[in-house]
Amino acid sequence: MRKLTPRQVSALSAALSAFVIGRAHAVLCSEDPAAPNCTLSEIVINSCQYCEEIQPGWWYEGPIPSLTEVGGISVLPDPTDIPAVTTIPFSPNNNPDCKVNSIHNNTIGDFIMSNEGGDSQVEQETLSNYHYKLTNETMYVPPDSTTHQPSAGSGCTVDGVDLHQWHTWQLEAGGAPASIFANPDIKMCMGPSGVTGTTAENDIYNWSYDWRNYGTAPLLTSTEGWQLFSAAFTEVQNGVQNDISVATNGTLAFAELPATAQAAIMDFSWYNDGGVLNNPNNTIAVQSLNFIANNNWDGLISYWKSLGGRYAIEAGELMQARKDGELPPTGAPCAPA
Repeated sequence: MRKLTPRQVSALSAALSAFVIGRAHAVLCSEDPAAPNCTLSEIVINSCQYCEEIQPGWWYEGPIPSLTEVGGISVLPDPTDIPAVTTIPFSPNNNPDCKVNSIHNNTIGDFIMSNEGGDSQVEQETLSNYHYKLTNETMYVPPDSTTHQPSAGSGCTVDGVDLHQWHTWQLEAGGAPASIFANPDIKMCMGPSGVTGTTAENDIYNWSYDWRNYGTAPLLTSTEGWQLFSAAFTEVQNGVQNDISVATNGTLAFAELPATAQAAIMDFSWYNDGGVLNNPNNTIAVQSLNFIANNNWDGLISYWKSLGGRYAIEAGELMQARKDGELPPTGAPCAPA
């Protein structure tokens, strides 16, 4: 039940008052038809200034259900009966990826960045936790939501790329220019022994300190940030494609998954060791790859939902594919119909 605004309460009170007065008059006339003014006229409400604010079905949260007839009388279903979500029956023909065999890089990239955060989100997080603003171009260390300190396991991050988890040669292989890594401050961030946690955050602040720019100035251009993201994206995608192909003996192609499933799996892999789904030291990644290899999509959805946080967001993407009939509960998404 939703709460009415004061204006809606006033409107409803006026409407109900008119109804009560009219009903009392009708009862009186039914008992004594000879009573004065028993030819009932239409009731006109002149003082209901906000009546238009009371919409039909104001008592019902959600879409207004249609009327049904019971014994010849039109009635509304019980407001507590929430309509079930309609899921389109699965068919390979519903999955556009089965036809074009493509990878939706824009869909994937947008979904990853929506979870990683653009400059405005980074500025807000760092200002709230560190009391000064950083951006993707200055680099930053994601804060721990509990301690409000730099996360101990995170390093210098730009556009969602945690540099301490990457070797220079990996990002260069993905297309990042070597000139970025000529900067000694960037070198200190790179794996395998890049700075992390509070050390990384303090270094970033010191490297970018500029009193003329309210404390911090960018170390990277926005183009260089995009180049690092693009390089990491390419490497993660190559890893995901290879791991799925190996785990399924080539029977499931990443490109044949619906776009929302591609985005969910890529985001999961981005968040878990940069594209290595078969890492034996990461039980969450291994279990997830097992669900994928067995085409158990409902099992993967339930597993990610149970983990919560970002995993639950990824589960929501898979659920959308299920709702749209692009992904079966179990089975190959592009199997013959």
